[in-house]
Amino acid sequence: MKKYNSRLLLVFFIAIISLSSCNNDPLDIDISDIDLTIELIRLDEAVFEKNWKENSEANLELADQYGDYYDFYIHFILNNPQNQNNEQMQLSMLRFAMDPTMRLFYEAESELFGEERFHPYLIELEEAFKRFNYYFPNEDIPSIILYQSGFNYKIVPNDTLLGIGLEWYIGSDNKLIRKLSNQAFPEFEKRKMQSEYLVVDAVKGFLKVKYQGYEQMDNLLSVMVFYGKILYLTDALLPNKKDALKMNYSNAEWEWLQKNEKEIWTYLAENNLLFSNNLRLITQWVNDGPFTTGLPQESTSRAGIYMGWQLVKQYMEKHPDTSMEALIKMKDYNKFLSAYKPKK
Repeated sequence: MKKYNSRLLLVFFIAIISLSSCNNDPLDIDISDIDLTIELIRLDEAVFEKNWKENSEANLELADQYGDYYDFYIHFILNNPQNQNNEQMQLSMLRFAMDPTMRLFYEAESELFGEERFHPYLIELEEAFKRFNYYFPNEDIPSIILYQSGFNYKIVPNDTLLGIGLEWYIGSDNKLIRKLSNQAFPEFEKRKMQSEYLVVDAVKGFLKVKYQGYEQMDNLLSVMVFYGKILYLTDALLPNKKDALKMNYSNAEWEWLQKNEKEIWTYLAENNLLFSNNLRLITQWVNDGPFTTGLPQESTSRAGIYMGWQLVKQYMEKHPDTSMEALIKMKDYNKFLSAYKPKK
């Protein structure tokens, strides 16, 4: 009797271990030993808290204090000419910082992100870059710059910095956002001006620029796979964020895609779109908009990116030993195609 019970117990534990291994999440990694602090540069506060009217040296003081970061901001983000002397730049920055509309946006930004209120977002970004450091230990970690861009640039990453335009995240219901021209800022764009998208947009923007050299423009499939890789890496860096949030979708939009995934795939395959190199067609499937051209108007935009993410997910499920570095460098997008089976 005891022998029978021991065998039964052994089988039970083997089943439990097997079940646990099947449910093991490859993106569930331990980053507790990674010590990382991101430098935060608040050009939003530095510029708008300066007394530009009475301080004729304000521009020089900021240039001295923030160096290349300030130079990047005034020339690239704000599009001031490089050949302006200090007096001209002082006047340009005075006009920008004292503009009534810009100050209203700065006040709205400060209510959400001013001083210590940005700290929770910084913690999330630091956690994301700890994960990035885990997967890519030899890569540099950028400084984060917060700025007011006058709606020039939302996210601007390069090798040394990750810039975030705070005016893009003050809330789609904010009266300042509602007053923006619908022609310049259509409703589908305004809807995404939520603080909950800030960290996701920053991480995706960083990854897309960081690995843009691996993007292939051979056909729609190759572009879908590239964006799928970016979303998979985003998932790895922000595993606790909802999938809908990672693609800037509402829950309803995300559910529509999941429900219609097989139909979308059938449409792509039956119309021979996957290997099309028509640039207009490609942009219709990966660019933002009210819906994806070719699909019903109740569809979401960027359906091609969603499908690319599913291709990469299924590939990685079947090839769990593939490193993140190997994934981003993979050039044979047909391997992802052969690993994919649409959900029923």
